[in-house]
Amino acid sequence: KLIKAMGLTGIDKSKVSRICKELDEMVAQFRERQLQINYPYIWLDAIVLNVRENHRVVKLSLGIAVGVDEQGERYILGLDLGAGESEAFRLEFLRSLKQRGLEKTMLVISDAHSGLKAAIAQAFSGGAWQRCSVHFMRNVLAQVSHKDKKQVAEAIKLIFEQPDHASAIAFLERLAQLMESRWPKVSKMLLEAEDDILA
Repeated sequence: KLIKAMGLTGIDKSKVSRICKELDEMVAQFRERQLQINYPYIWLDAIVLNVRENHRVVKLSLGIAVGVDEQGERYILGLDLGAGESEAFRLEFLRSLKQRGLEKTMLVISDAHSGLKAAIAQAFSGGAWQRCSVHFMRNVLAQVSHKDKKQVAEAIKLIFEQPDHASAIAFLERLAQLMESRWPKVSKMLLEAEDDILA
């Protein structure tokens, strides 16, 4: 269908095979390239994909690491496909980044998946971890009725707009108090996640 859309009549299988082989080599070079030593901030995330494997479709997790260098530039550091979000898979992925040259990281940002947190603690001991505010917001809004989502989201966003850490803590705690009567689950989640989201 793609070939026809481009106005061509067809393409032979050997040419498709050659193109795919060239793409595989380019992807391998990208995934195995040497990294610089210092990325002060790293974001980790994953997406579950349906992948054809041995003539059947299975769900695999594609992990990705995005680093921010000292000049504020973002780079895709690596990606890896593995079974589930297990600690072992994540730890192997993080160790592969270190084997390619990554040494110094001040802060790793990710969701609060227990396997991922454990892998981060092992691979980046001495660095801080922060719960991703986007993932946290999704978790919070899942506890709120559709009609209240916008109001709750706008209030929580203000936590991250405070001028300093002390103000953010004070705002979060006051917001949790205000929400306790109407949205008790949200109030509890805010207080329980305070250290994680404000690292």
